[in-house]
Amino acid sequence: MREKEITFEEKDYAAHIREVYETGASYVPDFLTPQALVYLQNLVGELEPFIVQARNNTSTFYVADWDIADVSLKFRMGSATTALTDLIKAEGREFKSLSDWYVTDPFVLRYYDDTLVMPHRDHEEYQQIGVTVSIAGLADFHTHNEEDGKPVNTWRVKPGDAVFLRMSGFNPNVPYDREIFHSVGAPLTSEPRTSIAFRKYIEPPKPTQKK
Repeated sequence: MREKEITFEEKDYAAHIREVYETGASYVPDFLTPQALVYLQNLVGELEPFIVQARNNTSTFYVADWDIADVSLKFRMGSATTALTDLIKAEGREFKSLSDWYVTDPFVLRYYDDTLVMPHRDHEEYQQIGVTVSIAGLADFHTHNEEDGKPVNTWRVKPGDAVFLRMSGFNPNVPYDREIFHSVGAPLTSEPRTSIAFRKYIEPPKPTQKK
């Protein structure tokens, strides 16, 4: 499968980005065009040999291991990262903090059966804005004001949908320890839920050694 230009449906993305800045999250139904969705589904299909089990403090899941994946797969995923970077910078141009935003590396995530993603914040090293695109399965995506609080928003996310999330440093009035939490319910069908998370990761500064 050759690399293909990734396209998005026509929407008021400036308004979605503004909502992220103000509230912490925005749900974008039918974000991908049908052609882009099929392209990414096929690309993830080629990644099957490299999808391995992983675990963090919120769930057990499966992730594509880019360190062992074929170089051509990484290259073809680059069309999605480039298109998304261009979209966010163009539509979010009213926000100076997005002028240097870009995707460092995408995470291909898969959740089976009764796997839950508990309320959490993404790491502080993820910067400004994050975009999670669903490409398979069906699940409820929630946002929370408190880690153990009831959901503030619930969106039933289907293939082609996206959720934009505020990351560290986007809104200078909201420090990291006041950012919202998000969680995802178990898959609602027999099909595993698969998503691609696009983030900008900045390596934290190394502590200086005293002489």
